[in-house]
This record gives sequence, structure tokens and C-alpha cells, in this order.
Amino acid sequence: MSAAGAFGLVAGAMGAIGRLRYGAALVLACTATAAVAASGRVALDGFFTFDNAYRCTPGPAFGRLLRTLVRWDEVTDGSPGGETYRPRLMPLQVPGRYRGQFGAPRLFRAGDEYRVTIPVRGTWRGLPLRSLVLVNWPESEGGFELVFDAPPDDLRRAANAAGFRIPAAGRAYRDSGVMGVTVGIGPSGKGSALSCYEG
Repeated sequence: MSAAGAFGLVAGAMGAIGRLRYGAALVLACTATAAVAASGRVALDGFFTFDNAYRCTPGPAFGRLLRTLVRWDEVTDGSPGGETYRPRLMPLQVPGRYRGQFGAPRLFRAGDEYRVTIPVRGTWRGLPLRSLVLVNWPESEGGFELVFDAPPDDLRRAANAAGFRIPAAGRAYRDSGVMGVTVGIGPSGKGSALSCYEG
């Protein structure tokens, strides 16, 4: 066989291998895309992080969202001693790669309690998230809830694997010496919620 013929055989073989590799990569990419499309949920473990899960201390990105979501404006209703605080929703502080997983926040009031609910489409430690709820009382402490479409027992196992150490009773108070926090898991509609309340 001539050198040119041998070169042609080698080039053809390399081209076939390249096409096979490209085909395999394309199949893998399509499979991954189909899996994401089928579940419709993105893992949000990189956003919902905790610097100290036992004391329910949010990580940097999650903490920033909680701190900046509501602004309290001081107002006066005209009566003596009638100073009150009115909540105002601020733009969501969520990194761009996660922004599409968060819906528009909604503010509800029940007496002195204000609740802001943000629809969330994603997962945390493999469990499907439904919403993030921020709860506040004017001139008082507050907290948050992560609501899941999952049974309480599944959520407790996932939370404890992350370091929350929530007892079977479903609730525990952690005293930090200055301000404690109550961490708990309980039913929420057809799912369950991981809650953290200061005070």
C-alpha cells in the first residue's frame, strides 16, 4: 500500500472516531437536557447555604436576600404616639444564575404579622422547593421558612444531613447567649417547611 493510501486510511479512522465521540457527547448533552426539562427544577444548594446550620445562620447570598427583601419605612398616622412602620418590597437580590428560579414576591398582612412569599422552583438537597417565606413583626424579631413539596420526615433527614440536628419532636430552641433561635420542621399544606425564628 502506498504512503498516500495508508494516510487516507488513518485519516478516515480518526474521522470516524471523532464522529463517534461527537455523537456520544451529543447523546449525553441531550440526555442531561431532557432530565432537567423533565424535572423542571434546578439544584439551589449553592444559593440556600448556611454558615451555621445548627443555629440556622444563612450563608452570604441567602443572607443578603433575607436582609434586603423588605425595607421598613417609619410613618405617622396623625395620632399621639401613632408611629408605625410600613413594609416596602425591594428588588430581589439573587445571583443571575439563580434568578429565573424565583417568582415575584407577594406581601400579606395578618394583624401585626407581615409575610412575604416568594415562589421558588428548584431543589435543596434533592427535595423540591415550593417557596421561601419571610415573616416579620414591626419592631420585633422575625424569621423565615423554606417550604417543600416533601413529607416532614424526608425534610428532617435532609436538614439533619446538612447539620441542623432537629430532634424527632420537630422543633428545638438554640440559645446563643444574646438572642436565641427556634429551628423546626412541620407540615405545610401538602408538604413541609423548615423554619427558623429569632427571639
